[in-house]
Amino acid sequence: MVELAKQAIDVGIMTNAWDDYRVAMESMGVGGHEFLKLGGGAHQHRFRCGEAILKINSLRAPVEPRPTTIRSVRVVAVTDGPQTFEASDDVRIEAVPAGYDGITTNEVDWQTPDPAVIVQFLIDAFGAVPSVDTDVWTIGSSRIRLVADADAPADHGSPREGSGIRYLTVQIFDVVAEHARVLALGATEGAAPVRMGETAAISFVVAPDGTWIELSQRASLTGSIAAAPVPDR
Repeated sequence: MVELAKQAIDVGIMTNAWDDYRVAMESMGVGGHEFLKLGGGAHQHRFRCGEAILKINSLRAPVEPRPTTIRSVRVVAVTDGPQTFEASDDVRIEAVPAGYDGITTNEVDWQTPDPAVIVQFLIDAFGAVPSVDTDVWTIGSSRIRLVADADAPADHGSPREGSGIRYLTVQIFDVVAEHARVLALGATEGAAPVRMGETAAISFVVAPDGTWIELSQRASLTGSIAAAPVPDR
């Protein structure tokens, strides 16, 4: 069973329209903005939503929207009622007060051709448990609403290409061990583990329906990553 370093999952967005997101996040009361330079013309804007982070990656190089199984996310914010932002790159973000519809951190809509396969994968890989709501599963305080859709687009390309909600992030203690374990459970490799300076060691795996998931061993949560046996990026 996985040991989570944080009891929530993060959501990663790629976009060329950061200014639109900036205005929307401010107006909807999504707070805790932090900024990171990722290199290669990419800036990451991090918004704290309860225990989770909404990561909006602003890219200098032009990118086009690409199919993805996740197109909407609901996040807690300082707001009196639900507010919705529809981005130009096919992303829907709804900001809600804490506790609205049972949301204390975030909730993603995951559209998949075979929910039963994904449910078993999420249970085995990340310890997901059922919610009281039909078709909703939880990983820590994060909610995943699985939507059966035979035509749901599988995104088998790199999460660093294209705009939209590209990936989910699970924080773990040992990226090398967890990467191997999740691959053995039916995922495919998106990117092998690498070290991101002194900040984190990360990898990407791809769920059976093509959804990209980042595994992150983040120093601020797990302690120094100096001993992690992974190459530098």
